[in-house]
Amino acid sequence: MPGLVNAHPHSSEMPFRGRYERLVLETWLNQAYLFFAAEPVSLRLLYLRTMLVAIESVRNGETMISDDLFDPPRHDFERLGTVFQAYGDIGLRANVSFGLMNLPYLDTLAFGREVEPPEVQARLDFPLMTAAACVRYCDEVLRHLHGQHGRRLCFMLAPSGPQRCSPDLVLACRDMSQAHGVPCHTHVLEIRVQDVTGELLFGGSLVR
Repeated sequence: MPGLVNAHPHSSEMPFRGRYERLVLETWLNQAYLFFAAEPVSLRLLYLRTMLVAIESVRNGETMISDDLFDPPRHDFERLGTVFQAYGDIGLRANVSFGLMNLPYLDTLAFGREVEPPEVQARLDFPLMTAAACVRYCDEVLRHLHGQHGRRLCFMLAPSGPQRCSPDLVLACRDMSQAHGVPCHTHVLEIRVQDVTGELLFGGSLVR
């Protein structure tokens, strides 16, 4: 049979399986991702985590993976390069992206500011990159990491979702995707809360 393709995993979520069960997505994100951590996981642990995903993928018959990495609190070229290295070392084909978001997390949730207490809000309002800075970061990745190993490893643009990105960032991702001939993917309308969020933020569905 042909090799399988995993079209949208998050390698950063590999250690979370079986934890935080039965939570709504947005609540789960607060539990699973280290928004409150002083420092992200080490480069060595990042490499081993990605390698574990790659090993499991190969074992399950996957020959290609589209890994939408999410590694808060900031975008980092060296850390993304470490993920590329792991996939390169094991020999898997991979499109690797980094979830881009440039709007405060609580402002992307329906009633987020009303629900979370002030002390939690203060910790969630960490600095985010501007749309222009995101574009510069993606340009650097496209120049130095995209197309490695005979184009077996590629970079993929990933605005996290229409409620999490400013319109200029979404449009910039579209333009870079067309200019460089690389895929662009996103999350949209994942759960009912986001249906309400779309109405509050845009006066219609997130798809529209």
